[in-house]
Amino acid sequence: MDPHNAVSATPSPDAIDFVRFCYRRRRVGWPELYDEMCAVAGRGLFRGYDADDLAGIGIGFSLFVVVLAALNLILDFDFIDRGIGSAPAELEWLAAFGLVVTLIWLYMEILRLLTKLRR
Repeated sequence: MDPHNAVSATPSPDAIDFVRFCYRRRRVGWPELYDEMCAVAGRGLFRGYDADDLAGIGIGFSLFVVVLAALNLILDFDFIDRGIGSAPAELEWLAAFGLVVTLIWLYMEILRLLTKLRR
């Protein structure tokens, strides 16, 4: 895998292996695992990748999450379309809440992707 050309719609096997590698080194929860991932990336302990190479893999993962959030947005609109006229009025708030949560999620992921691309 070329870490400088990591634009893809799915997380690469290398990205998954990196997280597993870090977890096997120290079996800890999320905040400590993030610290371990930073330490491994900084020292180049995973297959010789440095922090810049691993950042390229992270951009590919962010693109995957943005696509996932956009697909979820389509599902929300489909849920609203199917509910018009046939669903009970009490479920309107559920459809609206799901749409708002998906929009916020998509917005946050796009910001996260733009931050990674800016570096």
